[in-house]
Amino acid sequence: IVGVEAESMHLVLNYAYTSKIILTEANVQALFTAASIFQIPSIQDQCAKYMISHLDPQNSIGVFIFADHYGHQELKIRSQDYIRKKFLSVTKEQEFLHLRKDQLVSILDSNDLNVDKEEHVYESIIRWFEHEPSKREDHLPEIFAKCIRMPLLDEAFIEKIPPMFAQAIAQNCVQKEQSGANGYAQRLGMTASEMIICFDAAHKHSGKKQTVPCLDSITGRVFKLCKPPNDLREVGILISPDNDIYIAGGYRPSSSEVSIDHRAESDFWLYDHSGNKWIPKAPLLRARIGCKLVHCCGKLYAIGGRVYEGDGRNSLKSVECYDGRENCWTAVCPMPVAMEFHNAVEYKDNIYVLQGKMLCVGGYVEI
Repeated sequence: IVGVEAESMHLVLNYAYTSKIILTEANVQALFTAASIFQIPSIQDQCAKYMISHLDPQNSIGVFIFADHYGHQELKIRSQDYIRKKFLSVTKEQEFLHLRKDQLVSILDSNDLNVDKEEHVYESIIRWFEHEPSKREDHLPEIFAKCIRMPLLDEAFIEKIPPMFAQAIAQNCVQKEQSGANGYAQRLGMTASEMIICFDAAHKHSGKKQTVPCLDSITGRVFKLCKPPNDLREVGILISPDNDIYIAGGYRPSSSEVSIDHRAESDFWLYDHSGNKWIPKAPLLRARIGCKLVHCCGKLYAIGGRVYEGDGRNSLKSVECYDGRENCWTAVCPMPVAMEFHNAVEYKDNIYVLQGKMLCVGGYVEI
């Protein structure tokens, strides 16, 4: 059948008999295409949910283009929202350069674009234009007029914009002002505030439920984030360069005063800012309490910690690496010595582990 791959045909037939289907990143789009041809919406919806749950900066543009082509509105909206949220990371990817003009405009002409300054929007348009300048030159004035909010640009930056484009932007500002349209609204990222987040260190036998207060240091306002699932304590905590919050490992508190230890957990969670909830991700390979999480070269690392097993309390020297694109952990070279109650930081693509003596991960050089 034209347009249907053999593997997709096999999966469709198997679904017809068993109502079960196995989805992977390698087969999901081809299977969606087959389900579209055969008009099987239940398979299409499963494929769409899979793609939504696996969105990342590398594939989100491709998923958006795919959803737009097939007219699947939920997949299109969710992927578009993701692109706006992770805009600065997404624009670095090659797929961004393959957007059509109307697709580019639909992404950029939004208050929900997560940028801290309008200059990022201008620079993304220039990058898109330079991919095929001869074909896209005629579109630039229209794109600038629709997507650039000139009052939000720095005056020194405006002076560097070619006159023909600056004029197109200015004309659009006048038109919006005359029509009463709010063309000067700030983008989502421009209203963001730096927050101080505190994870409660309540005693392990305490009946007190953990809270996660969040302080806006400018206004003094205090908010509460959704507490960690299962009231986890002594988790590894990380704020990524994209301002995502991750927690890993830890233990569930016991109400028993007799208990002196706790079973280590392997849970790994990502905080969803918009929904104020924790999203489960692939668990650690090794359960651990009090591990340290570090972001380095695009990957996350879980380092050391402790467990209670066998002859009692044991520190760990094992290290794991998390690949967000694959949503999986892999074991990497362990530390020379086991560590707990340590600290770890990234500096110039190296990880430094500190506890009395300092180790530089990447050959483990003692400092």
